[in-house]
Amino acid sequence: MKVTPSDLLALEVRISAKTFFVRFWDAPSGKYAGFRSESACITEAKGIDEVLEWAKAKCNGREFEVFAEGPALVTQSPDGMHMQKSAVRIYGENPTESEGIEIHSVRVSKSEQ
Repeated sequence: MKVTPSDLLALEVRISAKTFFVRFWDAPSGKYAGFRSESACITEAKGIDEVLEWAKAKCNGREFEVFAEGPALVTQSPDGMHMQKSAVRIYGENPTESEGIEIHSVRVSKSEQ
């Protein structure tokens, strides 16, 4: 681990999440089985501590990840403008991926907005 000085106030994007996502992972149970996951969306939480407490109580020994909803992203494609929701992993790991920062985005069609 390497630690360097940082000015958090200089970051341009701050996430003050009101929506969290938790993904629980079930390990493969057979020779050719893969990981399975179960997800939950959490709203109206008092903060990340409450979300982590809930996830630890519900994980039943499974690994889990916690994501905070990030800022909406707008993208342009040949069929028009699209809004994407983003989520940033703030706890845990995805056992199916290698190391790195994971930022998720979900395309939202105009009818879902």
